[in-house]
Amino acid sequence: LHIMGLSGLLIPARDNSSIAFFTEIFADIGDEQSIEQSLSTFSAHMTHIIKILGNADADDLVLLDELGSGTDPEEGASLAMAILEKLIDTNVSVIATTHYNELKTFAYSHENIETASVEFDIKTLRPTYRLLIGIPGASNAFAISSRLGLPESIILRAKQLIKADHANFENILNNLETEKLMYEQKNAVMAEKERSIFNLEKRLNEQKQELSKKKAQAVRNTQKECSAVLRDARRQAETIIKELKAQFNDSGIKKRQAVINSAREKL
Repeated sequence: LHIMGLSGLLIPARDNSSIAFFTEIFADIGDEQSIEQSLSTFSAHMTHIIKILGNADADDLVLLDELGSGTDPEEGASLAMAILEKLIDTNVSVIATTHYNELKTFAYSHENIETASVEFDIKTLRPTYRLLIGIPGASNAFAISSRLGLPESIILRAKQLIKADHANFENILNNLETEKLMYEQKNAVMAEKERSIFNLEKRLNEQKQELSKKKAQAVRNTQKECSAVLRDARRQAETIIKELKAQFNDSGIKKRQAVINSAREKL
């Protein structure tokens, strides 16, 4: 995908996704054993890895599939850890896969390594294609073998033979995955509630602004009405005063008194 992206080809990714820029990409993937070259699977892998260690630097990407496989698991896991440490010291970007619990533990406890796994549905024996960041994957060998039809007696005997710490590690991984899924569900619910609260606050703010506008308009309308009433009152008062002044110039007492009473009623 990286090479496709740098070549200008479309890649299956979401909009606004980004890719890094690596000068070189090194990969040790697949089974490269060779009868002709007298190479076992482990030898073939190690030959590739030695070349990678001699050429990869901080601007490169290294892909390692089942690092340390093809030999004694304990020795293979130890070699894998040492190789990863060397690559990390060189600041090389690395993606490595493994089934070794020792390597999973090493990665889980190393500050410069992020663990991840692809979710696997034991009931259907199918991957869900969901990437779980921060959770090392369990091998699920017993569960898969049982689902495929291996006799239960063999599986029970295998569980008796497996080391206790290995079994506990697998249980821890399964529990971690279950807890992560549970927290993801809770986070989804919380995110939905946050969206609802955001929308509610938005509607309340809109209503508040609308009420503010209506209030301001009502105040303006009232001010206009009050001004009109005051102007009309002034006009009426001025008219009354004029009438009174005119009557004081008249000698008719009764007529003057009638105008005064009329003015009092108008006021």
